[in-house]
Amino acid sequence: MDAPLSSEEWRRLFRELFSKGIWVRMWEPLCFHTTIRIGGQAALFAYPPDAQKLVEVLSVLRNTNVPFKVLGAGSNTVPPDGNLEMAVVSLSHMSRLDISDEYVTAEAGVPLFKLVNTCMVEGLSGLEFLAGIPGSVGGAVRMNAGAFGYSVAHALVEVCVLDEKGSRFTLTPQEAKFGYRRSVFFEKDWTVISAKFRLARSSPTTVRKSMLSYLEKRLATQPLELPSAGSVFKRPRDGFYVGKAVEELGLKGYRIGGATISERHAGFIVNLGGATYEDVVALVRLVKKRIKERYDVDLETEVEFWGEPP
Repeated sequence: MDAPLSSEEWRRLFRELFSKGIWVRMWEPLCFHTTIRIGGQAALFAYPPDAQKLVEVLSVLRNTNVPFKVLGAGSNTVPPDGNLEMAVVSLSHMSRLDISDEYVTAEAGVPLFKLVNTCMVEGLSGLEFLAGIPGSVGGAVRMNAGAFGYSVAHALVEVCVLDEKGSRFTLTPQEAKFGYRRSVFFEKDWTVISAKFRLARSSPTTVRKSMLSYLEKRLATQPLELPSAGSVFKRPRDGFYVGKAVEELGLKGYRIGGATISERHAGFIVNLGGATYEDVVALVRLVKKRIKERYDVDLETEVEFWGEPP
């Protein structure tokens, strides 16, 4: 887009999407849609209810040459403050979940808590490690979310994908190029529509016990009671734990504005109230600088920053 759209052009875009049966809002506060509770007002915020409407929304935005972002549950995401001349496409209404024997197919907007709890009720084991992660299926697949030695790729059979031209196709885990917090979705302008998992039959009681075990570990070590974007940094190499290194630097509890490095887990930055994008970016830059000076390690963020990168 060569120049920002005028107010009337944004309203025209609103009317075009609304006429297609797509729920859409103007100047929607993104802080309501991110787990760290930070984010300014997006000029347009659309909720496609299914894959076909998603195709229509993205087609309109691309044809209009409007900058846009696709948003899942809003974890691992920090948008800038202020009025944002951009569109945001929320997948939260794409929340269908189907079970057939040991196979579970979940649309991108299915919250992970819904996925793991449904699997528990059905006595399906293999995704318990996701308990307590405040994300959605689409984001978990894109990031290859994982913990405690497991990752999404372990249980994945196939991913249904939408490419930049509006074509739909499926990928195997091998084709998705999963690795540690990476996948083909960081290389391509593709959107996850749904994911199919193959799980193991168990009993609801056994699955629940496993889920609670993982959840208790998270509650004991992570600041789940405070707004955050999740673990901020990727592990730079095997055996190097960023949280431990930040703690050794004496930065636990270090605060800038309304954002602070968590006292419970130094790999998290939490919003104590009123934190801004700039507060979080400043903390990330401080940690990266100090880690580089002490350990000669270059940190890469796991969290995605939509504004000026830290």
